[in-house]
Amino acid sequence: MPQTNRAADRLLNRIRSRSGAWLISMKAKRGFQRLDNVQYIVGLIADQNPPVVKAATWYNFMHREAPFFNGPEVLAKRAKAAVVFAGIKKIKRGHYEIVLERFADDTTALPKGEMMQAYVRFVEKQINEQPENWMWTHNRWKHSR
Repeated sequence: MPQTNRAADRLLNRIRSRSGAWLISMKAKRGFQRLDNVQYIVGLIADQNPPVVKAATWYNFMHREAPFFNGPEVLAKRAKAAVVFAGIKKIKRGHYEIVLERFADDTTALPKGEMMQAYVRFVEKQINEQPENWMWTHNRWKHSR
């Protein structure tokens, strides 16, 4: 999502794209068309609550119901993509390891919601292993059905 402050948005875009990444805004209607004829990896950062709760899917997260974006599953199915979950494990101060967990080679055959359910379990596992790494300020429970 673009930042509301233009200067902050430009700065974050410059920082995030300096390694050659292409940033695609959730507001860009044709953002993924640029990827039509190339191989690519899409990284989605899923640390926020959905802005439109009515369009969200509710999952049991940390023993409470919480809304989640449907977008990652929709995009994976549309692209017939392989899905890999990524977490970060702190080794010691200033040293981290990326933990990759292969979920599926092609999500099109999976029932609706299965990928997101597996993602929620993956996030819970990451939190349980190192709760100090979770940003508890991201209040997943500020909405109710």
